[in-house]
Amino acid sequence: MTVHESGATILIAEDDQPLRELYEAWLPADDTVRSAANGQEALERLDDTVDIILLDRQMPQLSGAELLEVVDDREYDCQSAMITGVEPGFDILELKCEAYLTKPVSKPEVRTTVDRLHQLDAYSEPLQEYFALVSKKAVLEQHKRPTELAEHSRYDELVETVAAMRERLADESAAFADDEFQELLAAVDTEATALPNHR
Repeated sequence: MTVHESGATILIAEDDQPLRELYEAWLPADDTVRSAANGQEALERLDDTVDIILLDRQMPQLSGAELLEVVDDREYDCQSAMITGVEPGFDILELKCEAYLTKPVSKPEVRTTVDRLHQLDAYSEPLQEYFALVSKKAVLEQHKRPTELAEHSRYDELVETVAAMRERLADESAAFADDEFQELLAAVDTEATALPNHR
């Protein structure tokens, strides 16, 4: 796991103050951290300098999902991880976040996610999308019974999409002989299934 070398600007949107302060304390000292107690406040503190957003799904004034929609509409170039007590369903595939973590989370889990999102931020959108799909697939496999997955057409589509994207990304990395890209792609394959809550 490669820890990001330069500080990131991270926005924490969490209405539970002790949790908000805990996440901030867990982040590296060279990161710049902004905190928000609700979705609207987070939106006010969001700008083009933010690299990563850590947000709760259920917040006053503006939910995490609504906040992510605004981020997408305004085309902010940042990565996001949802940290929530909401049990994941197939609707997480519609959420515009790269990672979905269920509470409670630990310091290593948060740091691992932040480090990987920061590293992915330097690469192409297809790789970021692939990471998001692989990590959400792993979340569903962790929280849903095999019979539930087998009965849901969205899961079959997800498996096919992930396989197709993996093949395209492998071809892309081979074509450009980019060793660092290949290493990161391999890391995504292994780490996404070992992300928080995938024990």
